[in-house]
Amino acid sequence: MVSMNPALLERHLKGVNYPASKAELVQHMEQSGADACVCEAISSLPNQTYDSSATVSKAISAMQRDQDNNNQDQSQQGKQKANR
Repeated sequence: MVSMNPALLERHLKGVNYPASKAELVQHMEQSGADACVCEAISSLPNQTYDSSATVSKAISAMQRDQDNNNQDQSQQGKQKANR
């Protein structure tokens, strides 16, 4: 997932009626003409109900942290294999 610009995300989340399901968020993104990176981020969210734009932002941030950590782990494993 590409790093998400919080301001861009907030702009596309305007007008969402909360609480909103992931499906409702995806539909809103499609209807609002959101950028591909925003649509990808929303589509990657866990299938649950979100209470506010802040909870959506937090969920996306958590996914990005997890992905960054996984990428770092894979990079370190690759370095360890190369040093053997």
